[in-house]
Order: sequence, then C-alpha cells, then structure tokens
Amino acid sequence: MNDASKRKEPETEAPKIAVKAAASDEPDAKRQKGPAPDAAVVRKQVEYYLSDDNMKGDKFFHDKITASSEAWLEIDCVLQCNKMKALRATKEDVVACLKDSKIEVKEDGSSIRRPGKLALPALEANPKQHQQKKTAHAHDGGVLAVVKGIPAEQSWMQLKEKLREKLPEKVQVWFVSEVTEKSTCIVAASPFTDDVEFFEALKLELGGVQCATEVAQGDLLQQALKVLPKHIRDKREKEARKRQKERNRPILVGAQRFVNVAALRGRVKEILNSRSDGEALKPDGSDFKLIKAILSFHPKGEDKSKGLAGLKVSTSTQGGNRCFWMIKDDGKEEDFSAMKCLSAIEANPPYVQVEKKDEEAKPAVASASGKAGVERTFLFSSESVNEGHPDKLCDQVSDAVLDTCLAADPQSKVACETATRDNMVMVLGEITTKATIDYDKVVRGVVAKIGFDTFDDDLSSVNSKGLSNFTCEVIVRINKQSPDIAGGVHVGKDEMDVGAGDQGIMFGYASDETLDCMPLTHSMATRLGKKLTDVRKNGKLWWLRPDGKTQVTIEYVEKADGSVEPQKIHTVVISTQHAEPSKAVRTKECAGYKGPEMTAPTMEEMNKMIVEDVVKETLKEITLKNGKTALTLFGDHTHLQV
Repeated sequence: MNDASKRKEPETEAPKIAVKAAASDEPDAKRQKGPAPDAAVVRKQVEYYLSDDNMKGDKFFHDKITASSEAWLEIDCVLQCNKMKALRATKEDVVACLKDSKIEVKEDGSSIRRPGKLALPALEANPKQHQQKKTAHAHDGGVLAVVKGIPAEQSWMQLKEKLREKLPEKVQVWFVSEVTEKSTCIVAASPFTDDVEFFEALKLELGGVQCATEVAQGDLLQQALKVLPKHIRDKREKEARKRQKERNRPILVGAQRFVNVAALRGRVKEILNSRSDGEALKPDGSDFKLIKAILSFHPKGEDKSKGLAGLKVSTSTQGGNRCFWMIKDDGKEEDFSAMKCLSAIEANPPYVQVEKKDEEAKPAVASASGKAGVERTFLFSSESVNEGHPDKLCDQVSDAVLDTCLAADPQSKVACETATRDNMVMVLGEITTKATIDYDKVVRGVVAKIGFDTFDDDLSSVNSKGLSNFTCEVIVRINKQSPDIAGGVHVGKDEMDVGAGDQGIMFGYASDETLDCMPLTHSMATRLGKKLTDVRKNGKLWWLRPDGKTQVTIEYVEKADGSVEPQKIHTVVISTQHAEPSKAVRTKECAGYKGPEMTAPTMEEMNKMIVEDVVKETLKEITLKNGKTALTLFGDHTHLQV
C-alpha cells in the first residue's frame, strides 16, 4: 500500500489549536522530542511527490493540484504522507529544505508547486503493489472472484454459461453461487496461467449489461471461502499445494544457489543482522556479490547501480529500519529497498535450469530399492542452545527440583514446569513428596551455576546479563498431585503397571557419520554450544556470557544407492551473549576473579577468537567415518555468522 492510499485530508486549523493548547499544559520534559530531520532527505522526498513518476499514479495529489487554479499543493497535504510522518518533518522544515530546489514555494509558505506550473502528466492506473506475503498466493488453488452489477432478471445459470464462453479451453468452472440481494455472485474456477490477471480484466455481458469482475481479497476473500462447498475448498487446497511445490525449486542469484526464495530471504536477513550500523561489505566477499546481484532485480536496478563502488549496512532515513546502502564512485550514499528486489525475484524466480542428461551415455544406477537412482545434493541443518538460553535454563531448574525430590524421597511424584522472564524464575506444577524442598535455594543454585549474576532493570545496560542469582524473584506455585491423575497413574496399581501423567513420542536414528553415532549436524551444533560454555568457564574467553545458540548447515550428496556423504560445512551460526567490547573489565564481569585486570577485546577480535577457539577447535575433536576430522569440511566456502 502506498502513501496515496494511506493519507488523509489535512485537519482544519481549529483542532490543531485545541491540541496545541492541551499539549502546552504538559511539562517540557514530557513532550516527545525527536532529532531534526535530514534536510536533504526531506527535499528528495518532496521532489519525488511532485515528480512525473509519482504524479502518474498519485490520484490524491493529482486531484488537489488540478483543483487549484494556480496548481498549488498545500504543504499540510504532503505532511500527511506516512514517509513524511516517519521523518518527523514540519511545514517549516519543508520550506527550509526547498530554498535551493526548483520546486516553487508560495510566499506565505503554505503551499508548493511544480517548477513553472509544469503541466501534470496524464493520470494512469497505479501499478499493482507488491502483495503481502500472506495474500501473494491466495489464489494459487484457483481464482475466487465476485461478479458485480448483475441485472435482476439474470440467474447464476446464465452467468455460468457466459463465464464458460470466456474461459480458456479445458479450464473448468468449479462453482457459481446464487445471485445475492446486492446483485453479486461468487465464482470459482480451476487454476491456469495468469488466471488472476484474466479475472481482473474480465467483463461479462448479462442482459445487455457489462458486469465487472473483482478478484476476492481480504475480507471479501474470507466471505467467499465461507460460501464454497467443502469439496471445492479441498480442490483449491490440493491445487495450491501443487503450485507451491512447483515454486519450491532451487534458484540462482548471481553465482549463489538457494533451495528456494525463502532461503534467499533468510540469507539477506542474516547479512543485515550480522553487521553493525555503518559496516561495509567486503567487495571481494560472497555477501557483497549476492547483494549486488539482488540489486539488479530492483525495478530501477540498472539506474540505481550506476557508479556503484561499495555496499554497507546502516539505518534507513525512512522509519528507522536497517537496510543496505550503496556507496557511489563520487562518495555519495543512497539506500535501497531489498524488499522490492526480493518481491521482484519472488514474482519471477530465476530458477536453476536443469540440464537433461544423456541417458544413453550415462545410464542411471539401480538403487537398493530396485528403482533407477541419481545423485543429488541437499542442505541439512541442526541447532542447539547453551545452558544459559531461557529454554535450557528452565529445563535445568525443573531437573534440579526433580533431583532434589528424588534424593530425599524416591517415591516422589513430580510434574514440574519452569518459566523465566526479566530477573524472575517461576516454578509451578504438581508435586507430592515427603521431602521438604527449599525451592528458592534450588532455583538460585541453578542460576548461579550457569553464571547469571547481574541484572539491571534497563534495556540499554551493557552490564546486565538479564538474570541474577542474588536479586532474581523466585515465584513458587506448587500443589499436590491431583487425585484424578494419581488414580490413573499409580494409586492402587502394581509397580510394573505405573504410568505417567504426561506421555511423549520421540523418534531419531543412529548414524555412522560420527564416532558417537549422532547425526553430524546435531553433533557439531551441540558441541559448539558446549565449547562456548567451556571457554567461558575456564576463562579463555571470559567475556562470553551464558545465553547462546548455535546452528550448523552441511551440504550432503545423496548417492545413487541412497547413501549420503557430507561434502562441506555450508554455514555456521553462533549467537551468544558477551560483555561490552573494548570496555568491560574482567574483575567486574567475572564474580570472584582476583587475577590481573583484563579488558574485553574489540568486536572484530571477539569474532576471530570465537572462530579459532570455538569453531575450529570443536571441529578438530569430531572424527568423520573416513577417519578425518570435521575441520576438513570447513573452509572459505563456509558462511560464518558470528
């Protein structure tokens, strides 16, 4: 949705005066004060609003300027645009930034107009906006449309016949509803190429009247779905799954291959999140090459990329979101929308072209199942969390409560859950035991063992670890086991017939990829997390903090006989808490430390140390079934996100 569809008429002066009068009663300290907007950005935005490119599709501004005999546009109208609101620009800001612009400003500073009362371009229909992710494929299973303005004497049968005549050959009319009191009718058809565009332009002649057709979206779509019979809904869902499967094919952007567009979106997000504001992408790096390739898909990519010398990550001038910036040869910088590029890619994905193999020259090898098999490569990922991650912390507290109960009373019945948030740990559930449990002591002991010992009630604090065994609030909500559960689980039952209040089904498999018989990605992810904890507690990387998560993605080749073999480590992601770079000192960071004072390294040094002392050291300890270490799978091809 663009600015033109979201803006409204400027308010009259009277309400503004009333608001100001009310606001004046507030103390100055309570008034919201934002930084002054960048004049160059405001000027660029205003000039765009009055440009031919915008005026071709901006009906709101077009009508306002046309209604003025002197072609003026009130600045108040411009300030109602969402982007101007995001910039926090005022009328005075607009007037000031246009001093050296060709845009004309009225003497009283109330209005602006195009240079020399330049004639407006002809108003065109707005190009179809990028659809939201949730609705972009709403009609993959077949279009649902509403026919409007049906004459009173016409029934759904006449409409169905007319629709059949217009539809392409072999396309079926699945459903036509009764004509409503509002002279509308809902129709559904089997999917075909460009079906949405077809229905958007479709007009049916019924009783001498041209009836327009509208593709159902939003609330209208939900209403239409309620009218559809179940077997038609099932058909649409089945066809939608087919189209989704067709779209879920590998794509090639630049020289990089992705399993689908969603994987590309995830990679772009990783590149943004892994860099600090102002950090440039290395020109010879794979990330730079990927973003440059994505930029070529921008609607104005060719013009925007002229003179491109570099790329960096920084905060957008509009809305405060982080985005990519182009650095030009002349030193100028300009941000661009990666979302527009990705939407263009999704609309027309650059699928990998599969070459047909010469079956006679390369006969397929029979697989173990007797069917012809071919080799394929795929990616497989596993993740793990450290002992300081909230999920793992809660597990450890619940385990500690269970261990304490069983140590004192082996017949204890324990159903314990734990929750944590902002220096609070809650233990809740049903426990029946003869033991006397000091839950507060148990909880604080686990928190201290993990390493959480400082908390500041300030989101901007660099000293807070998020939880402190000294000051955290421990909430206990424990009752005895309910009689109903007790009766169904153990009361009056033989020892061999005892059940459980909760039941779970797990599945897994042993693998010959590693000596511990665990899948390689799982083994790497968990060992990386364990190594992060080890180097934190032994003081080697003392500036690390308890919370962390690891993820490993490996590229495998599946051979013709069905066996799989790891080819390389595709991606390693490590996300971890850490002390403030270049400022935190060890005596304050590590409780009980009495050695020589040390200062935390820079962020760049931290990343290098994690790669050397955590990633590489962990991979050296894992032996593959070929006898080599997992480090042989690691190299320049590996995407590192630390």
